[in-house]
Amino acid sequence: MIYNMIIVFVSALFLFLAYRKGFMRQLFDVVSLIASYIVSGMLCGAVADIFPIYQISTPVSIINDISTSLINAIIWFVILIVVFRIVYWILCFLMRGTSKIKTLSFINHMLGLVLGAVKVLLILGLITIFLRLPFIENGSLFVQSGVLSFVDELISYIW
Repeated sequence: MIYNMIIVFVSALFLFLAYRKGFMRQLFDVVSLIASYIVSGMLCGAVADIFPIYQISTPVSIINDISTSLINAIIWFVILIVVFRIVYWILCFLMRGTSKIKTLSFINHMLGLVLGAVKVLLILGLITIFLRLPFIENGSLFVQSGVLSFVDELISYIW
């Protein structure tokens, strides 16, 4: 499948970039990614209640409320993660010239590669969870039949 090749290529690209960044920059990147997941998870429900994006209409009003609230929270979760990542990239760009630490050791790059693998697993885990949502048609089939099945097993082992 072409999707599997894209996932493998993007993952390899992330690992290459993590190797080039080194340990400290990659550590900051992974910590900020985890923080953006946590903060987005904490804020998505409140923001979804204030600014609903999607509305479901079914004959049963309780299903409307629950489904609309859940879908809006998921949409806002993704939007907030994207916004936090854009802010992070802007801050990194602005701070790029302030710290010119040249640590080109092999260990630094290998530790950066390890953290890059953690980052790839976090991103693929989020994609796997998103594809398993009930309103994603054939998402579970895509996860089970592709490269993401490994990540799905890892997620089920962790949780």
